[in-house]
Amino acid sequence: MLNRKILLYFTILIALSLVIFGIISSNYVSKGITRNIENQLFSVASLSMSYFNENITDYNELANYIRKQHNLFNRSNHDIRVTIIDKNGGVVGETHADKNEMLNHSNRTEFQSALEGMPDISVRKSSTTNIDFMYLAVPVEDSDLILRLSVSLSELNIIKNNIFTNILIGFIISFVICMIIAFRLSNSITAPILKLTGHAKKLSRGNFSERIYDINSSKELNMLSQTLNSMTEKLEIYFGQINSKNIQMDTILNNIHEGIVAVDENNKILIANNTFLSYTGSESIVIGESVYRIKNTQITDMLIKSRDTSTDLAFEIRIKDKIFYCYSASFNNLDRKCSLAVL
Repeated sequence: MLNRKILLYFTILIALSLVIFGIISSNYVSKGITRNIENQLFSVASLSMSYFNENITDYNELANYIRKQHNLFNRSNHDIRVTIIDKNGGVVGETHADKNEMLNHSNRTEFQSALEGMPDISVRKSSTTNIDFMYLAVPVEDSDLILRLSVSLSELNIIKNNIFTNILIGFIISFVICMIIAFRLSNSITAPILKLTGHAKKLSRGNFSERIYDINSSKELNMLSQTLNSMTEKLEIYFGQINSKNIQMDTILNNIHEGIVAVDENNKILIANNTFLSYTGSESIVIGESVYRIKNTQITDMLIKSRDTSTDLAFEIRIKDKIFYCYSASFNNLDRKCSLAVL
């Protein structure tokens, strides 16, 4: 369960990181390409200013010349569209359409800005070709003309799609690699913890012979495993001593000819040797059971009375045609009131 949680947290963290990185990278590259196209348009517009003079009568031919010069000297694959517009918005020169069939451009935002002497760039779908274009309009010095340059953004969209595809492929590969690393890392964290947990469960069941070896984890967990091993060793020795003493006690009690029984404050039998069980016919009694399992009410009452009154009592008791002298006394066991009877 812990391993799954850690792996889930790693998965969410890795996925979010890669998605954020992909979005930022895509936007950064897209903006870079857009800025590059803008710079190219401004560069072509600046160089084209020298082609305008008073002797030009065919602006359609000039527009095609500017386009040819751009395509000849520019290393990019952008095919530039050149439009020359008069101050009233009429097209006087065009490279990609018949100028006589083109609409008036006086309502174009880039034309209006250029008419006021401010070069302007806008992006929109062309009404002539129905393709997304980036438009740059600049005023021609000492003239009433506006030079408008435009580039199709279909190539830019293709580049963006290619970048997105590459980022997606990189995302998948990076995600798989990161998940493998996360899985191994989560195992390296949880495996020692699960090993320590299993060892603790064995301790709770009384298995003190197990030790933890080769945990291969952090310094803190190694120290914890060493501490558990030390504690297990001490518990094994301690409980071994207790068991040894219990065996010795049972051996002594069961070899005494007198019957001995003891009860605690909860009326539970603490001690009952074989002689007592045989005398009273209570061989089926198990240590820890109720005192009322003793098949002699006189002994039961004497034990309870002696404990509750903290007095020593002595009676003669008849059991199966035999007379027994019974002596009882109270004592404290770990601050608990108990009583003992001897037959």
